[in-house]
Amino acid sequence: MTWIKLDDQLFDHPKLVRAGEPAAYLFVAGLLYCSRYLTDGEIPKPAVTRLTVRDDVAVLAEALVRENLWVDEGDSWRVWQYTDYQRSRTDVERSREAGKARADRSRSVRANASRTNASGSREVREGFASGSRDIELEKELDTKPSRAAKIEHDAEFVTWWDAYPRKLGKQKARERYGRLRRTHDAAALLDAARHYAASRSGEDPQFTLHPTSFLNDRWTDWVAGNPDGSREVSERDLCPYYDPDTGQPWGH
Repeated sequence: MTWIKLDDQLFDHPKLVRAGEPAAYLFVAGLLYCSRYLTDGEIPKPAVTRLTVRDDVAVLAEALVRENLWVDEGDSWRVWQYTDYQRSRTDVERSREAGKARADRSRSVRANASRTNASGSREVREGFASGSRDIELEKELDTKPSRAAKIEHDAEFVTWWDAYPRKLGKQKARERYGRLRRTHDAAALLDAARHYAASRSGEDPQFTLHPTSFLNDRWTDWVAGNPDGSREVSERDLCPYYDPDTGQPWGH
């Protein structure tokens, strides 16, 4: 189960007041959808009609776009700055993994505590010490880049985005790029984008990798140029967040 954060004065916000009460309801329903399916703010257009019983859903969506609460990205709507206020897919998955690790440690400690000999007592103490080290490691992994580094990464992303041949899901691509820049060189990422763009010149754009798919695990294939054998491109690589035929997130 996931959850969203809402300001208790949300419905008094000037943007939602101007958009109207039905659009405000759709906005909150959209937040719930994004949180449930971990889409990082993206809502496929076929799914929007299931978020409200009203027939004028397109009009309501346009009202949210007009107030800069949603962004029209062609096949989907995107909640503006969703991950600035709500937990991202990465945050939720990391939290779940940390919770599972804590549960595993707790079970291990309880098992060790049942031992009465000296060796058992020592193992319990070591179990707690190991848990503390794991918690410190989690804190270290959660460390965010400095403000100066983020500004630098954003500027580099603009150049990368200009070079990449498909313009979809810019916000999620920006977030993925920022995470990659913590451990990878900007020049390598840019070279990969340029090489891939050159290979797609004159090709059908609908079969060009979604930017987020490219940054997830395909960009390393293109750093040195066109690879000897390209990996097969699946439909999910082209549209990573939902099945374009059904409008539902993959696996649902």
